[in-house]
Amino acid sequence: MTALGWEKDWIGKANREDQTLPVLQLRESAQRLGLIRKIKGKLVITSAAKRLLDDPEGLLLFLAQAVAHRHRHDSERDAALLLLLEIAAGKRTAWDDYLEAVAHPKPTNRSAATRH
Repeated sequence: MTALGWEKDWIGKANREDQTLPVLQLRESAQRLGLIRKIKGKLVITSAAKRLLDDPEGLLLFLAQAVAHRHRHDSERDAALLLLLEIAAGKRTAWDDYLEAVAHPKPTNRSAATRH
């Protein structure tokens, strides 16, 4: 919570996952993406994630493949892939800007021309 700057918006000690929803969601996401797993009640980094610690491009590819191959609705998968593409493009600086771009894309000149 502290490292991510979330503690200022949270009431309580934020020292238990079951009482700190953002931490729970972060851990669950990391598990679903294959970055961590539980072994005898402890969280450990997966061997795939360990190999990619010093390879940001490889990590992005790994995450994109994990998102694309997860069992989910097509619309959720597509939205996640659009978000990853926006992040990879690197044109935005704030998280809200990324979400806005994916949720409400503006037509490009090319796409507007094809509709006429």
